Amino acid sequence: MVGTEQAHSGSPKSKLSRIYGIASFAVLCSIVAFISYMVYEGSANGTAELCGNAFGQLIVWSIILFFFRKKLDVNQRLAIACLATSAYILFDKRQDIQVAFDTKEARGVMANAKGVDPVQLSSQHPNNRLLRAIADANKASLASQERLQALDTGAEPSTLGEDFGSDAPRSKLIVYRDAARTAASNSRSARAAIDGIFREEADRLRTQLREYMPNGMVSSTLEGQRKRHLRDSLLLQRYWDARIEFYDVIEKRVAHLVDNFGQYTTEKSGKITYAANEAAARHNALLKEQAAAIEKIESAQNAVTQAQMYYKEGWERLTSGGGG
Repeated sequence: MVGTEQAHSGSPKSKLSRIYGIASFAVLCSIVAFISYMVYEGSANGTAELCGNAFGQLIVWSIILFFFRKKLDVNQRLAIACLATSAYILFDKRQDIQVAFDTKEARGVMANAKGVDPVQLSSQHPNNRLLRAIADANKASLASQERLQALDTGAEPSTLGEDFGSDAPRSKLIVYRDAARTAASNSRSARAAIDGIFREEADRLRTQLREYMPNGMVSSTLEGQRKRHLRDSLLLQRYWDARIEFYDVIEKRVAHLVDNFGQYTTEKSGKITYAANEAAARHNALLKEQAAAIEKIESAQNAVTQAQMYYKEGWERLTSGGGG
């Protein structure tokens, strides 16, 4: 009996099944290494997760094939388990692998695409998912910027662009005061609309990306967008807070002129002289508040402009081989 088993274990069929087992295990290891390099770029966390998935699949297939032990020896079961696990991993990571190839291609394309916008690059390489994702994100961002710009230009009534002069009739002062009040109200509405605009942009981009990107890439892209939205939202809120403060001060200042109409004189230089010292002090205090509000607007506007330039320069670095 012992001699029979030894002879069986050394038979050509047994040796062949052993070769199959070792070869299939080598194939599995090669696929894991390939995906680790291409998809996770050697990341320890990504590779560990991939190896964990592969090991789990091997265990599952080993349990299933254990019930076929009478028909299959251990090497044959190992070969089948390794090949099945390899097929599963390749199928499960098929989108990630494609994105990895697209990423490699996109890096090469963007390194020599200075002066070309994302939409043009995507149209030139329609099958590249990464370039398509960048183009979709860019279009969604531009749509939001147009809406934000519309809020900016629509907040201030045209009346505030006119020089009313402190010697204007009382009726005109009232119109100007009301226009400042309307501008402040519009600015508060614009400030409140910022988060909603960014939220709609994120929802639109999420829907687009899910059509052709794996979930992991969708999440990472949206996370980058979320961080940008957070930065931009804080900057824009600061900007609109300054605008609101400015219009509130304008309303108070013109209302002060309306309330004291006929009790002050205006010199040719524009200087206003009040009959009452208390009214003059109030007027001077409002002028200081107005000057401070203007400084806040200019500071906030500069911060917004710098952020926009940073994003633009970031794309220029990407498309000139300078990195992100």
